[in-house]
Amino acid sequence: MAALHVSDLFIYRWRYTLGYIAVGIACVVLLLVAALYIPGGLNQREIDAVASTNALSLKQFSPEMVVNLPYYLVQKGSLFLLGLSELSIKLPTIIFGFMSVVGLVLLLKIWFKSNVAILAALIGLTAGPFLLAAQSGTPDILYIFWPVWLLYFTAMISRRAAPRLLWKILFFVFAVFSLYTPLSAYVLVALASAVLLHPHLRHLTKQLSRLFITTAVVIASLIGIPLLYSVIVQPSLLLTLLGIPSSLDLSLSAYQLFTQYINVLRPTNGIIMTPVYEAASLLLVGLGMYRILTAKYTARSYVLSAWLLLLLPILILNPQMVNVTFVPFLLLTGYGIDFLIRYWYRLFPRNPYARVVGLIPIMIFITSLVLSGIDRFVYGYLYNPSGSQLSSNDLSLLKNELPHHKNSTLTLVVSNKEKAFYEAAKRFNPNWRIQYIVTDTSLLHAGTIIASHDAPSKPTLILTTVVTSASRSNADRFYVYKKTQD
Repeated sequence: MAALHVSDLFIYRWRYTLGYIAVGIACVVLLLVAALYIPGGLNQREIDAVASTNALSLKQFSPEMVVNLPYYLVQKGSLFLLGLSELSIKLPTIIFGFMSVVGLVLLLKIWFKSNVAILAALIGLTAGPFLLAAQSGTPDILYIFWPVWLLYFTAMISRRAAPRLLWKILFFVFAVFSLYTPLSAYVLVALASAVLLHPHLRHLTKQLSRLFITTAVVIASLIGIPLLYSVIVQPSLLLTLLGIPSSLDLSLSAYQLFTQYINVLRPTNGIIMTPVYEAASLLLVGLGMYRILTAKYTARSYVLSAWLLLLLPILILNPQMVNVTFVPFLLLTGYGIDFLIRYWYRLFPRNPYARVVGLIPIMIFITSLVLSGIDRFVYGYLYNPSGSQLSSNDLSLLKNELPHHKNSTLTLVVSNKEKAFYEAAKRFNPNWRIQYIVTDTSLLHAGTIIASHDAPSKPTLILTTVVTSASRSNADRFYVYKKTQD
């Protein structure tokens, strides 16, 4: 009877395929759960994003509208198709988040071996910045989406993978679209720096035909017309796109950087959980930095080193922009994992038992990172008061209350800060039958009056219903009144 080898086992032969399937399942589950249930509802930034989406108009175009324009266009399409709801607001983020994970897996598979790519992808999926960006109906996910795909297209061009022309065209299209998102220019600068410094990339650039360069310039010009026009009309917009704030407090920025990335002894919770990355993850990042410093000759190390150098002053200027650190963090994590595995294999090049036994603590370490990342995010935003109170389920409460007043004229009283959002709700949900949205109680019509919790004043009418929320400290979210005559 022939001896059974490990390589004969089904699980061993299909280990990478099963690993990628696990990443795919984890991606779908985490994106849907994080977006719709953790913490649930909408925060103020998401409400503001809907107001920005609703304001998009060629007739009333303003330069500020170009900032993150691709995201708002996708969100507007989602609202038109599905109406305004928590799902339609967050659907663009779910789409961009899924595509970001696809790009991450493809990129990691090129940069590293499959075993490292799978482990790094699982760590990335459960990292706080990714889950935070993936559950927010704001353009934050684009800080991950653009760099991932730009690096992937660059890698495919560098490898001369077929179809060559497609990768080059996609790179230029994505590069121009990315410029609508603040800080994306630094990724392109890092790539350009790598081209200038690395001989192989310089050689590939010199091979570009004049016809292709002309075509790329034409395509870029057409895509970038709104952006170019807006910067010319309002030059200060360029500072926004470059991430340069109007004022700077270096001591405050240094303190924020310390609390967000280094102070692991005093974690805090809020819009951003601190520290952003766990201490164990930072150890892998440190190993990854050591790895790229000892492999200066590779094009990947050129790109990553230039990117990190460009990010440092940007983080000092904008310490709250944690999402821009995610992709370089994940790539450094991949280098750290690769370093650990290679180092152990070098210690025992011919002893299969020692090689396998040595991987067990590494796998336990990676598994603990994945599980603790999920646990930290869930408990931080679902059960911690400072995290859960950031979101409001007022939209769902109002949606559930309106069917009780089908045969009545509906007037919604809101604050000035809420008005733009509820006007968008009225526009994209005509079946709600909200006839009037006002901020002044002297402008009430006969019928049903619904006043929000934040309305500047409440009507002096007989109160019929109080709509409450079980997830807020200020549980009285809406007050319902009846007015019999004007």
